Amino acid sequence: MLLTFWFGIWRQLQASASPVLERMIDRARRGWGADCTIRVLGVSFDAVRAFLHFLYSAKVAPEEEELVGAHGAQLLALAHAYRVGWLKRAAEAAVSARLTPERAVDMLKLARLCDARRLYLRCARLAAKDFSAVERSDGWRFARRHDAALQLELLQLLEDADQRKERWARERAAQEACRQLGEAMASLDHIFPSDGPARGDAPCDKAGCTCRGLQLLMRHFATCARKAAPGGCARCKRMLQLFRLHASVCDRPDKACRVPLCR
Repeated sequence: MLLTFWFGIWRQLQASASPVLERMIDRARRGWGADCTIRVLGVSFDAVRAFLHFLYSAKVAPEEEELVGAHGAQLLALAHAYRVGWLKRAAEAAVSARLTPERAVDMLKLARLCDARRLYLRCARLAAKDFSAVERSDGWRFARRHDAALQLELLQLLEDADQRKERWARERAAQEACRQLGEAMASLDHIFPSDGPARGDAPCDKAGCTCRGLQLLMRHFATCARKAAPGGCARCKRMLQLFRLHASVCDRPDKACRVPLCR
């Protein structure tokens, strides 16, 4: 596409947010008041017209968001090429909001070329979430046949996403185990207070207290005949581990702690 600018328009664009276009017009101009022509290739006429409109207005009005969405990918490429940062961010957000699994591979490649990190991550998350739909897209079939690097990159992103999920699952499980151990230790301190008699099997009157389950487990530990048997009792082993954990962290004086097996 050919764009023809006159000097007055060039002065207006000079104050705009596109230093690249400003330099191109400056080089193409042949004299004071002369017009100049710049070629804009690879995008549609409507996308270029929308790009120039946003350059002149220097903002995206709320009623113009649909226009950005209609030409989002092309506006992103133009804004990146001509270094219009605010329009690039708006186009990137519009493309991310309208992203589908069928376009994920194409937009991933565009995001890589345009250094659009937000869109890149959005494509990666969508591919990890619905890879079966991505595999059926034309973009994936093209990458598999003609762009092995892009295919490998996407597969690596999926593998990284799976590893992150596994790591987060392990971390959540560890946090849950620590929480349960903390509650169990607090219940031991509640059942065997340092400033009063042991509660034993007496029901707890404290709201929200979880010591009843631990009381039942200790009753089982005291009467279970399988503790000394080969293989032992799984419930008794858990109780014994809890007693040992308490003994390792207990800071009470030796005779002040009534928890079994503590020192």
